[in-house]
Amino acid sequence: MLECALEYMDKILFDEKIYKIWDGLIENGGECNEDDNLSKMAASQYNKYLQPGKKKGRAMESLKPAEQGYQVPEPWNGDLEKADILFLSSNPGINVFEKFPRYIGRDKASGEMRFSYAPVTDAAQADYLSREDVRQFFIRRFQENPYTQSRLPGVYEFIKNGDGGVGPCRIRGVKYWNVMMKIAANILGIELDEKMADESARREIFSHILSMEMVPFKSAKEGDIPKDLWKDCWEDNFSREIFYSSNAKVVFLVGWKTTKMFCTLERDRGINIMDAKTLWGSKERRSAWTYDEKGRMVVAIKHLSGAWGAYDKLMPSEYYTPEIFNKMRELLSSR
Repeated sequence: MLECALEYMDKILFDEKIYKIWDGLIENGGECNEDDNLSKMAASQYNKYLQPGKKKGRAMESLKPAEQGYQVPEPWNGDLEKADILFLSSNPGINVFEKFPRYIGRDKASGEMRFSYAPVTDAAQADYLSREDVRQFFIRRFQENPYTQSRLPGVYEFIKNGDGGVGPCRIRGVKYWNVMMKIAANILGIELDEKMADESARREIFSHILSMEMVPFKSAKEGDIPKDLWKDCWEDNFSREIFYSSNAKVVFLVGWKTTKMFCTLERDRGINIMDAKTLWGSKERRSAWTYDEKGRMVVAIKHLSGAWGAYDKLMPSEYYTPEIFNKMRELLSSR
C-alpha cells in the first residue's frame, strides 16, 4: 500500500505537466490555456500572488515570479500508514510567506527541476532541495525534520522587509491545524492544554493525524478550483488512491464543498455511501455518519479554518454529537 502511495506522491509532486504550465506562465505573463483545468488552477496562484506589478495581490513586490517560486502540490501531510484519523479537505490554501517547497525553475545545464524552501534571488548561492527532501517535508511534516523545528501546529513564515522582499523566519500558529489537534485529542482521549502542552505532547497527537486534499493544488480560495478538476484529481490524478491507501479508522470531510464532491464522486462510482445533503444535515453540529468503500467511519464537519472565534475557545463538541463521539472513541480505542 505505502509503496503504491509513494508512487502516487511522486506523480503529484513531480509531474512535468504542472511545471511546464508554470514555465509557460512566466514566459507568457500569466496567460493560460482556458480549456485546460490544470492550467487555470496554476494560473490562479500566479495571477493572485506572483504577477509582476500587481502589488495588491502580490505580497513580495520586489521579487520576480521565478524568484518567489511556485508552491508545489500537496499529496498528503502525516504518516499514511500509522495515522488513525484522516481529515479530507478541498484543496490547500496558499501563504506566500510560508517556508514551503517551491519550484524555482530548471537548471540551465541539465534541465532538471529545482526546488527550494525559500525564494531564490541568487541561483548560484541557493540552497536547493532534493526530491527526497520534498517528499519528506510532507511525510514528516507533523514530526521531527529540518523544517518543523518549532512548536506545532504552525508554519514558518518569512518576515517581509522594507524592500518588499523577505527576511528571517518566525513561527505562526495555524487555526486549521489548531482545531484539528483539539478534535484529535478529544476523540483519542488525550488531555490537552494548548497553552501548556509541550512539543512532545503536540507531536504525539499529530502522529495520529493524516491531512490531505481532494485537489492537491494550492489556490487563494476554494472557488478557484475549476469544476471538472475535482473529478480529474480525485479519480485520474491519484488523490483517491492515496485516500484509500491510508490505514485511518475515522475520516472527517471538512466543509460542505468537500462533503458534496466526495459523496457525489463516490456515489457516481457505485459506492454505497450516504448522499451529501443527508450526511451534512441542517445543523451546525452534524448528527449522521456513513462508511466509505473501505468500511471506515466518515463524518462531515464544518470547515476548521472558518470556525468562529479564537481556536483556544472552540470545543470539539461543536463539531459532532455525543453519539458520533462515542462511536469514534470506540473505533479508536482498539488502535
